[in-house]
Amino acid sequence: MQELPALAIRYSAIPDAAASQLDLAAGPLLQAALGRSLADGIYLYRFERGQLVLDLVSSRGLPATSVQPFQVQAGESTQRWLLSLRHATQVESSAWRDWRLGPLPEFAHNRYQTAFAIPLTTEGTLAGILTAGRLVSQKFALPEATALLSLQSSLDSLLAITASREDNARLRSELQILTDRLAGRKQIERAKGIIQTRHGWTEEEAYLHLRRLSRKTRKPISEIARAVIVHSTSGLSTEAS
Repeated sequence: MQELPALAIRYSAIPDAAASQLDLAAGPLLQAALGRSLADGIYLYRFERGQLVLDLVSSRGLPATSVQPFQVQAGESTQRWLLSLRHATQVESSAWRDWRLGPLPEFAHNRYQTAFAIPLTTEGTLAGILTAGRLVSQKFALPEATALLSLQSSLDSLLAITASREDNARLRSELQILTDRLAGRKQIERAKGIIQTRHGWTEEEAYLHLRRLSRKTRKPISEIARAVIVHSTSGLSTEAS
């Protein structure tokens, strides 16, 4: 059986922006389901896109842990089960000692006897997990289980929206980096032209001059190019030009 990279399960008392938004949106839903399901605690986990990290982002009822921040590595069996979860699963006794749920902080901390776990998906891909626990060994009856399952589509949508926002933010960041690089290259080309005209040098000689100044001043070559352009347009003559 192929060995998997370790899956981190974590919780931070100081959440990032995405976790804060999820907690704000999901919290009221979890609170309502907590009462209808007669659970003692309910917990929303989110997989970080592109990483083997399962973050606890929202909860209601009993706290998940007194350890802040909390982070453990899931055992291989637990990890395989979590990553392959496709259907709601109920554990009716000693859930806190169950090999599938034991690494999740809420089970170890509260010693839940009964558990309910629901997979959450985005475009067919596992995006998170919802768990609920009871301190007593009492199966979640059909109406109580239905109250938990009713959250599935809403939480799927919330996770999808969060992922889309993060993708858009990432694209904007990458676009800005590319735009900055392109602007820097244009400035370098312009600065080379100024130096060539002023000194009668070849394009290669002008570029080597910029690079030498960059190394000498320990500044990016694009910054040196901007200085050349500024001094040229202001009519000044400096070492950089």
